[in-house]
Amino acid sequence: MSSYFIENYCDEADMYTMEQHKHIHVGHSGKGRTKREAREHTNLSDPNGHNRKTVQKLINNKEKQKCT
Repeated sequence: MSSYFIENYCDEADMYTMEQHKHIHVGHSGKGRTKREAREHTNLSDPNGHNRKTVQKLINNKEKQKCT
């Protein structure tokens, strides 16, 4: 909608409804983001796999071996 239309034809109730509609029907992108923003802020796949999990397993294994 153009700002001219909003200024001349919408009252407070319409403005409130439009504001609520923005937050309720956002296309499941979360946090009030547009679909494009949600795509940009998503977790990117790691081509090396689960690096963090693997490193943590190795560290834990090393700690267990030290204890025994």
